Amino acid sequence: MLTPTLPTVEIVSIEDARSIRDEWIELASRAVEPNPYYEIDYLVALYRHVRPKEALRLILVRDRATRRLDGLFPITVKGALEGYPGGATVMSYDALIGQTVPLISGAAADIWHAFLAFVDDHQDLPSLVQLKEFYADSACGAALTQACDEERALCQRESAFERAVAASSEDFETYAQRWSRKKARNIRSRARKLAAEGELEFEIVEPDSETFADTLGEILAQERDGWKGREGTALASQADLNSFAQDAFGACRNAPHIALGTLRLDGRLLAGQINLVAQERLYFIKSSYDESYSSYGPGVALYTNMLRRMLDERWYERLDSCADAGHPLEEIWLERERVESIFAAASTPANRRAAERMIAMRKGLRTLRDTAGKVEQLISRKD
Repeated sequence: MLTPTLPTVEIVSIEDARSIRDEWIELASRAVEPNPYYEIDYLVALYRHVRPKEALRLILVRDRATRRLDGLFPITVKGALEGYPGGATVMSYDALIGQTVPLISGAAADIWHAFLAFVDDHQDLPSLVQLKEFYADSACGAALTQACDEERALCQRESAFERAVAASSEDFETYAQRWSRKKARNIRSRARKLAAEGELEFEIVEPDSETFADTLGEILAQERDGWKGREGTALASQADLNSFAQDAFGACRNAPHIALGTLRLDGRLLAGQINLVAQERLYFIKSSYDESYSSYGPGVALYTNMLRRMLDERWYERLDSCADAGHPLEEIWLERERVESIFAAASTPANRRAAERMIAMRKGLRTLRDTAGKVEQLISRKD
């Protein structure tokens, strides 16, 4: 049960977001771990256009004395048909969301405890909370660990991987010396080959630029015309995704900040990136490249230029690939962020047993799916 010393907690629908817009933006600016995916304009656009039938709710944690918003947890409820036997309260996750770290400030361990106790007490919310892609080593993760160490919360890890990021005090040339010899030769060879074709220009385009809207349109069109468009995953290839892109990345939006990265050859767009920026950290969302120049590695050239801009000019403190394990960026951006799938709950014996059962059952479901896939492949080969 909640105690009088804990922060106050309430739950509201995403439709109520406008009434707390200023508070939400202010909290995001001072969160112990930034998460641009959970900022208001991005999250509202995602659920308006891509997940309109899914009920997103916000659990708000406030300082009891001042009423200041110190915690914001976007959650949905999922059941057995969605892979959660027994049900789970899931921190908002989608292919377009790169991490599930909530926006927390202040006494972070107390905020975690208040949130988990509220979920445990709420009659409409399953007690188990899943954080699908959680930065366990972040300040927010440390606060959850502290709450667990104090036996005010439980935390069960389901899976983990390491994600490519760039965060270094070195200059670019020093950093590049840590690349493998093969990778360094390949990057430099392609860069010389590309430079011989004409004048190269790398640029960061921000919403206050007169060219922002046109540049965003170019990147979306280039992605649509490439392999992502053929597979149907490009933002401009589907009406709902295109509406989301226009709403989330449009110049009138400011929470989170948007930055477009471009590499041009004699004015022609070779590669583009759509990025979110929060607390001087840059997060990749989408990228595109001109496939007729694929042998020149335009995407790698753009990533490399972004890295140079960060290290030599300190435009950003950190670059986050928001990618899965095994992404090619791992050879260029050499730091790692540990990403975990976690089940958390208020610390009770019943919740501990439920978390163990949930993880075991989900593992069994994955094994069944993998086995069914292999059987299907064998049958198709015989046919």
